[in-house]
Amino acid sequence: SLTDPPEIVRDPAYAKAATDSDRFLTAELHCRISALPKPTVQWFKGSDELPLITKYRTVLNDLPSTSSPQLLFTYDSVLFIANVTKEDHGIYL
Repeated sequence: SLTDPPEIVRDPAYAKAATDSDRFLTAELHCRISALPKPTVQWFKGSDELPLITKYRTVLNDLPSTSSPQLLFTYDSVLFIANVTKEDHGIYL
């Protein structure tokens, strides 16, 4: 079986999490990854692993293939943060 370690193609982009008028909206953070086989992705806030609870939801989307010589597949990992407040401000990895 062919395996390659995951490679972050695009780091999570900087995003404004919340202002007073943004309360209770859902924030979206994206990270593009190339890997084979399909990776398991875990998000962190600082050094703390985010629990998969109602507030935090993740999805891993397959992206259209670009003929990669390494035969890697590209994915978009999305972190959704529900009901954003100022307490959600921080560095997400």
